[in-house]
Amino acid sequence: MHTVFFPASPVSGRSARVRDRGTPGVARFLSGVFAVCFLFLASVSAANAGMREGFASLRQEDYSRAAEAFRPLAEKGERTAMYNLGLLLDQGLGLERDRVSAATWYRLAADGGDPRAQYNLALLFIEGQGVDQDYDRAVELLRQAAEKGLARAQYNLGILSYEGLGMPISYDRSRQWFSRASRNGFRKGECDLNYVGLCMSRAEFRLGEGSD
Repeated sequence: MHTVFFPASPVSGRSARVRDRGTPGVARFLSGVFAVCFLFLASVSAANAGMREGFASLRQEDYSRAAEAFRPLAEKGERTAMYNLGLLLDQGLGLERDRVSAATWYRLAADGGDPRAQYNLALLFIEGQGVDQDYDRAVELLRQAAEKGLARAQYNLGILSYEGLGMPISYDRSRQWFSRASRNGFRKGECDLNYVGLCMSRAEFRLGEGSD
């Protein structure tokens, strides 16, 4: 099985160029391929000039200017600014790449309930980038994002459940997460529903028992 972990989708606006992330320390059957996605808001308060400037800079792909706009807002506890600043640091856009600092900003935004920050922080825990590799923590964060309806988090929980990373192997649970992701519009989940069905049959034949 080719295991691919996907990042959160933007609310609206333009996604940035695709980049590959290395996966040192991750189990050999994992391969991470991630598209950089920014969180744009549909509307911003007229009083929040800094946020408007940050979003405008992202749309223009002026990442240095975006970082300058988001940083003071992030330092004041603005959740979306913290997420975007973490993302710029994570990908080295407009700033020197710094996964440790990215994890810090993601964590602050995640603690504030941002599902994309929860998701991206989970990816760092899966990869062991900027934080110690910790599948249990990754699963916890992915569950938080998944319960908020983030389809890519639901899909990745299906992968982790199938592989038994951070949770016991369960093909039934994997199928359930793939189904939820598919219902939420994540098309890759449909392909994996068929694959998990095949794996369940093989497991039953090989082990003489059910999927869990």
